[in-house]
Amino acid sequence: MQFKLQQVISLHDLEQVRELYVNSFPAHERREFNELATHLSIPNFKIFRVVDIDVTVGFISVWDFVDFTFVEHFAVSPEHRGRGVGKEVMTTLVRNEEKPIVLEVEPPIDDLSIRRVKFYKELGFAILPQVYMQPSYDGVKPQVELRLMTTHPAIAKERVAQWVKTIASNVYCL
Repeated sequence: MQFKLQQVISLHDLEQVRELYVNSFPAHERREFNELATHLSIPNFKIFRVVDIDVTVGFISVWDFVDFTFVEHFAVSPEHRGRGVGKEVMTTLVRNEEKPIVLEVEPPIDDLSIRRVKFYKELGFAILPQVYMQPSYDGVKPQVELRLMTTHPAIAKERVAQWVKTIASNVYCL
């Protein structure tokens, strides 16, 4: 499959990922869609549509911080899963990013979460041992117990507390 990444810069572009965004993540693990639209103006936040010909087959949202890149959300449409799209997108990100990449995953306790962790491990990520509580997106939704994974686990030992603080104060605006 030959795909391209197109940065979402308009509300029209963002509408192309609405259904996938809403259906791929439970409400407590995502912001409200209208709030996502306001984030398009934040300089270090970017959303990219994964496009095959003219069809949106996935998206990835990333935060570019001084000492790491945080992947907030990443999803491939159900009909395109298992075709190497996710692997190609993440491989491209890892290859093009010198800084550590950090992302959140569910604890590996069921088949789906175990497969997801395995997917990222095969791409060079390591799961960090610390319990990580994803802050509430709006102060009303519950915190969610997750784990962090990174491409630089040795660095993470020294920086994980700072990464968590940066994520909380920028991504979740706490």
